Amino acid sequence: HWDKAKSCIEVFVEQLAIIFGPKVISFNVHALLHLDQFVRKLGGLNNFSTFPFENFLGAVKRKVKVTRHAAAHAVKQVLRVRLMMLENASLLSIRPLKYSRNKGDNCCFIGERCVLLDDVSLDGTIKAKENWISLKEEKFSKKNGSHQLEAGCTLVDRN
Repeated sequence: HWDKAKSCIEVFVEQLAIIFGPKVISFNVHALLHLDQFVRKLGGLNNFSTFPFENFLGAVKRKVKVTRHAAAHAVKQVLRVRLMMLENASLLSIRPLKYSRNKGDNCCFIGERCVLLDDVSLDGTIKAKENWISLKEEKFSKKNGSHQLEAGCTLVDRN
């Protein structure tokens, strides 16, 4: 299927230049000729597509209604969405980090919260337990420059 897909893309680019003229052949159109190489190296388009990021930026842009300090308002909107996602998340997909259910490796930090992992699947999807541990709740003890959490993981204090 790889060769057939590559052949179809080459025909598309050739026909595009014939129908619309050579001026429409931009870097993006040229990059299509290398798409098969990217897919072979990185996997499906969902693994390296920027569409989710661009779509999210569009959503943030629509929420910013001010002209003064627009960047600060955009950051505030991003943080608000992030907080909402963290508070409601019970299923997280985080790559390329590796997690396990083994004590000591069964939690991760997201912002100021440590979430306990309930299940880890082969595709990298992790299911988090509903209870979050907040660093503000003093559920850790300081020992040798690190914080030992009840969950069994250690956060090294780099300060």
